[in-house]
Amino acid sequence: MLGALYDALVAASRNTQVVVITQSADLLDNAAADPAHLLAVRDDGSGTVIGPIDDSGRRLLADGVLTLPELLRRGEMRPAAAPGQEQ
Repeated sequence: MLGALYDALVAASRNTQVVVITQSADLLDNAAADPAHLLAVRDDGSGTVIGPIDDSGRRLLADGVLTLPELLRRGEMRPAAAPGQEQ
């Protein structure tokens, strides 16, 4: 069912803006899932940080070390620090 849901979300995004908030790694288990379309969210202790997947996570994905669902399940999906901020 999650594959069909993902496909429906992608189809809808062709006509309108779609925002999905989930903790489901299974939803990301789709060959069409594009890390460039995702934002990671994390509480850094002083507030919520939202941003694209950080360099470390992108390298793990690009090198084939982890898949998107594995990155999320292992807690390695972190947002990149905003320019001028440290993580």
